[in-house]
Amino acid sequence: MEQEPFRIRAYGFRELAQLYLPNIKPHSASLRLKAWIDGSPGLLEKLTGLGFKPRIKVLTPEMVRIIVEQLGNP
Repeated sequence: MEQEPFRIRAYGFRELAQLYLPNIKPHSASLRLKAWIDGSPGLLEKLTGLGFKPRIKVLTPEMVRIIVEQLGNP
């Protein structure tokens, strides 16, 4: 079965985390994505400049684009 290509759009934080980590529980996926963001040089600062805050529920398309540029496609 062919998978649809990843689309840049608004995503729920947990939704995007599950795309990166589909084989673990949603909460764990969110924690792991947050750790990747925190550990990726400059990524947290770029996202914060766009309004990213801890416990954010929705990522804007621009935030998603920056995450994908740094971490690659899910």
